[in-house]
Amino acid sequence: MLSLLWICCFFWRPDNKCILQVQLPPSDEKKKVIDDVNKDRRFAIDAFLVRIMKSRKIMTHQNLVAECVEQLSRMFKVLHHSVLSHLCDLFDLLVQPFMLTIQ
Repeated sequence: MLSLLWICCFFWRPDNKCILQVQLPPSDEKKKVIDDVNKDRRFAIDAFLVRIMKSRKIMTHQNLVAECVEQLSRMFKVLHHSVLSHLCDLFDLLVQPFMLTIQ
């Protein structure tokens, strides 16, 4: 990736300006990076949910989501509804097959 940088170094007059010219990466590369980051975040959310559920055997739903958001906020900005959706996905993945065998 080629980056061009040109700076006007005359700062003693207010009408002189600093001009930066930077080439942006292609949009498809940017989309790939965003998809990879979202994929890593999805795994992190799932891992934190499972870790919390294993360490505390009995916990209310609200406390589970709140603790997961609190721990993940140290790593990245996490939205409340994304944790809820991942929790529902984990429930469907882990609990639903056992419920079908019990019935």
